Amino acid sequence: MLILGLNFPGIFTHAMELKLATPLTGEYNNFLPTGKITQFTGKTLYNDISFLWFENAASTKVIFFEKHGKYFSVLKVSTKGFVGFFTAYRKHYYKTEFEVIDNGRRLRPKTFLRQVTIVSNTETTCHKFDYSHRLHAWEKYANEEKIDSGQDAIPTESAFHDILT
Repeated sequence: MLILGLNFPGIFTHAMELKLATPLTGEYNNFLPTGKITQFTGKTLYNDISFLWFENAASTKVIFFEKHGKYFSVLKVSTKGFVGFFTAYRKHYYKTEFEVIDNGRRLRPKTFLRQVTIVSNTETTCHKFDYSHRLHAWEKYANEEKIDSGQDAIPTESAFHDILT
């Protein structure tokens, strides 16, 4: 498996494994995890994160949407409260443009944006994936100043996966 340029042979993500659809229990009893991924278009998931004795230390928002025939997902995370104070109210923003493949069953990233803001300092990394030419290009910025860039080959039979795929 290839994760943003790092090759981990023999390790497969849970999402990539072939599984039989079995009913899930919980709020939606008997839900079968089948169908096209586009069924989640327009959905938003909110979550508060607590750990140890810190209640609501961070909040997240995940959005999956379609715009002009293209599919996107956005993840926003920010620390808050006591934890926020000690992490300088850190904010993470991730956005991926996907293409839907395998008859609607999988997503493959076309672009991936990662932004981390701490106080007034922002670090941004932009990734572009060209599967027809098997190239992954990236640029890294610190407060809008380009500090690094590069290009890697995408190995045959591989796809890059980011935090949103």
